[in-house]
Amino acid sequence: LVPGRRQALDLPALRLVADLDGAVEGLTTVGYTAGLGALGDTRRGPAVQGDRLVGLRRPPSWWRALYAALAADDGIDRAELAALPVPLADGRLVPGPRRTLLPGADLADLDLTALAEVRVVDPAASHPFLEALGARRADAAALLGSPELLAAIERSLDDADAGLDVAPLARLVLGLGGGAGGGALALPDDDGGYRRADELVLPDGALRAVLGDDAPVGVLDAATADAHPRAALLAAGVLDGFALVVDEAPTGPDHDLHDEESWWDAEVDPPTGFGEEPAGPPPPLTAVRDLDLVAPDRWDAAWRLLAGERSVRCALVALPGEPTPYTAWWLARHGRLAGRRPGYWRLPGAPDPATTGGLYDPVPDDAAAALDTGFLATVGVRADLAVADPADAVDLLARLADPARAVAPGAVLAALAVGAAA
Repeated sequence: LVPGRRQALDLPALRLVADLDGAVEGLTTVGYTAGLGALGDTRRGPAVQGDRLVGLRRPPSWWRALYAALAADDGIDRAELAALPVPLADGRLVPGPRRTLLPGADLADLDLTALAEVRVVDPAASHPFLEALGARRADAAALLGSPELLAAIERSLDDADAGLDVAPLARLVLGLGGGAGGGALALPDDDGGYRRADELVLPDGALRAVLGDDAPVGVLDAATADAHPRAALLAAGVLDGFALVVDEAPTGPDHDLHDEESWWDAEVDPPTGFGEEPAGPPPPLTAVRDLDLVAPDRWDAAWRLLAGERSVRCALVALPGEPTPYTAWWLARHGRLAGRRPGYWRLPGAPDPATTGGLYDPVPDDAAAALDTGFLATVGVRADLAVADPADAVDLLARLADPARAVAPGAVLAALAVGAAA
């Protein structure tokens, strides 16, 4: 090279000089000295014109060797390496290790090229030195939580509707375990279209047996269901049984739950009378969704499904001082137990003569055999005589006036007292 047109490295790392020999035009394999400076040669720090390396095409192993050489020199100012190029798993070469992810062992078998927004370092180029320059270690959980992946999941249904191929994204998310995106991941249904994961039920999902034929819930494509672990599909939001809506800090009836506004007005934020304190902040919301989609003739199966899910049972119970949970409120008013509202019946073994004698019939034997007393009580089956709303009051008066009922005198007095108090 002609003196004055050469670039010499200002460090004694001969291995690094050798690695870069031929990579940067004009770079000499001789380290910088005062004599070279007198000849007009350019002094280059260890960053070696990172912007000039961006267009360089070398295999990932070459870059890893470069990083190893840089890491071996204790005198390097790492701030000068902010633009050091990094090869990604999708074949791109990006300037600077910041915002790149170093893949962990649990990502080794996944296709990481599905999402251009997530900068995953090519495993063959990965080196601990990149972490020191700002790259982050990425396991499955970290990748699932990355803003770029979450944004891609959120728009995946729009992308599918626009004709873009979202299958690689779905494979990546499900391969990572599926637990991201709040059910928004676009997945194929059995009609050849795409839906959000939380609008699809597994082909053998228990929920299928209780939904009406016209319910706006699709069935996941069978091939997709077979290709991925059931746990990953459920974590992505695909339905098996009833799903929950969870809001740690609800501010209003804005969760797209059936009759939610009526529940909110009656239980969470009821009107206050003169001198009464307004209701405090609402407690966290955990509610069962899609209850209104149960077919009228399939409630027997729905009750068994609801009673068998621990998460559902938890959603039925309120702590002391809290309003009646949405799910318990809704089931007591809209659910159908043997064709009737739960409050039409009394619990098996409830104190009949003193409080409900002749007024309320016990739960039918088949329901009593399938559902435990604790569950029946939480969904509105009567343990005693009470009037919760106008519909209860009308029902009670109708029972008192029904000539076919042999109502015990004590029950009549108790009913009149409860009615007057209501």
